[in-house]
Amino acid sequence: MESYLIYSIGSLGICWFIYTLMLKNEKSFRFNRFYLLGSIVVCFLAPILNFELTVNSEAFIIPEIFTPIENSETIINPETNSTAVSQLKEQSLSDFLPQIFLAIYLLVSLAFLIRFFKNLVKITGLINKKVAVKAGALWLIPIEEKGNPFSFFNFVFINRQELENQNFSTSILKHEAAHSRQYHSADILMLELISCFFWFNPFIWLYRKAILINHEFLADQAVIGEGIDLENYSSQLIQA
Repeated sequence: MESYLIYSIGSLGICWFIYTLMLKNEKSFRFNRFYLLGSIVVCFLAPILNFELTVNSEAFIIPEIFTPIENSETIINPETNSTAVSQLKEQSLSDFLPQIFLAIYLLVSLAFLIRFFKNLVKITGLINKKVAVKAGALWLIPIEEKGNPFSFFNFVFINRQELENQNFSTSILKHEAAHSRQYHSADILMLELISCFFWFNPFIWLYRKAILINHEFLADQAVIGEGIDLENYSSQLIQA
């Protein structure tokens, strides 16, 4: 298990530095997307496919703490006996530490999983209210929260007042439509689920940030490709 953790963290770190040095500042956003997602899958699955679980037979050898008594006339040395007892206590504590770390890992993972499913249930609940407005391939879902619209597959969540007054930018709507067409929500779901189990890997959070930024570049590229004026679109993004 230790070798798997070391391999997955180390390999993901190497892939991250390759991305930072060679790809981050390039405009090959589609390639960057598949590189980031692909390297995550490879770094976490490759060790499992090649992983050989070996059992250390020495772990099952009971150490000889007490010297066997050959005859009834042997006298037990009190000093030797106390030393053996202290060694037994130290050994028991060291054997208990993996269980403590495992308990901490499970508790944190459970907390992330609860948050993941709670957000998923919240989004599903908003979708099931059946008050959406059809806009092309998208469904506009009114919400009370103010702020920028955000999408989940082909559902776009937008402030109720802005939706009723149609006080929203068509360019921003095209931006969210690009997220929908390119299935960016699937990337986010995969990242969130992986983060629930590999939260201890620092590079997974760097990957998460990089992928979200790359999503925005891809959506902007798609909107600009439809002939939207770049200067006007930029000002709308700043005001949003």
